Amino acid sequence: MADVTWKLNGLDLDEDLGGYLGAVTVWRPAVSVRGTTIVIPGQHGARRPGLPVYEEPQVTIQLVWDEVETQSDLEEKVNQASALLAQPSLTVTRVSGDLETSAVASLVSIAADGFIPGRAGSATALLAVPGVFFRRPVWTSPDLAFAGDVTSVELAGLSGSTAPIPDAVIRITGPRTNPYVTDPSTGTGIFWQGTVAAGQHLFLCPKPLSARLSANAADWLSGGTDVSGAVSFPAAGRLQMWPVVQTATTRKVLVSATGTGGTAASKLAVRAQGSHL
Repeated sequence: MADVTWKLNGLDLDEDLGGYLGAVTVWRPAVSVRGTTIVIPGQHGARRPGLPVYEEPQVTIQLVWDEVETQSDLEEKVNQASALLAQPSLTVTRVSGDLETSAVASLVSIAADGFIPGRAGSATALLAVPGVFFRRPVWTSPDLAFAGDVTSVELAGLSGSTAPIPDAVIRITGPRTNPYVTDPSTGTGIFWQGTVAAGQHLFLCPKPLSARLSANAADWLSGGTDVSGAVSFPAAGRLQMWPVVQTATTRKVLVSATGTGGTAASKLAVRAQGSHL
């Protein structure tokens, strides 16, 4: 497990708890898809409408201590690990190769096993990842010109993702009327009915579905005036940015946008985190 590191709340589980990761520790969590199957009488097979929806994955981590001097020493090491795993707020981080990603986690179980009195022991923990995807650090794109349509423009800081990005925040700098932002590969999107005046910024978020108008370009997460009553999404669903596999080694995240009333001052920017299975 030397080439893969797991951390909990920033603590390296292979170094900071006085033991090492055991063989049952996963390299990466298994993923599964929840689908709706429609069987049509008289037709072969079935239909699975809509986009894939991922189930909550689980991460198995085994901590092993086999060089302890006393039973008291072993007991304290297990207690340290148990206290960390039982924290009410957990962030699990996976470091593999040059990629470091994190996700909010929730404890499912802890099993103490491999016990040899006064000499060795292990603890195997099962962690759930309710948000499914492991995320890279937040990235903010440069402003894209939005005087006319934006058509399948790459968001380079999000490319390389392996999973959908369901919670990107979009910033529209006015003037722009009825802006409509889409993921060109899936048709999912988010739109707002109204006019963003020159010097104003509209922040759109698909999860949770919301919209805010602000004079401050830095109000990515809060601030401004709530205008969520005018926000909606197309039949394909709320905006999800899915990586597009263009070659065996190229995965790009793209964005498209339309609207009316744009000028040279009109801009579009995206704030999001790369997403990984």
